[in-house]
Amino acid sequence: MAACPPQAAAQLMSAIRSTASALGSEPWHGPLRQHRGRIIVILARQLADADQRLGSSHWTGADGHNVGRDVFQAYGIALGVARRARSLEELIETLIAASATYRGGPGDPDGYGSATLGEIERDLKALSAQVA
Repeated sequence: MAACPPQAAAQLMSAIRSTASALGSEPWHGPLRQHRGRIIVILARQLADADQRLGSSHWTGADGHNVGRDVFQAYGIALGVARRARSLEELIETLIAASATYRGGPGDPDGYGSATLGEIERDLKALSAQVA
């Protein structure tokens, strides 16, 4: 596997710290506790992606909309779900429901938010399959 460029590694580390802080320690007991670190990394990758996009005019359309906002909004939805979940199964099920609601609503013109939720869902399902 290729090494991560220094700037990308720094962005990811910052996103990991931010995500860990945002999740706090309160809901992390019981069966979900053992997966906390992996869940933080899954979410933090999306936060780092949002930050990268928000920092680049390449991702901003003629109307001034930057798709990084959609990625960040989706990250926030997943973060909220993770704060309330008590098990990995509950986290996945609740995220699937939240994703369906998000996809059905307005505000994601390019689909980046929906794709972000899909990536988080995929990664959580992979984690679940690894620990099963």
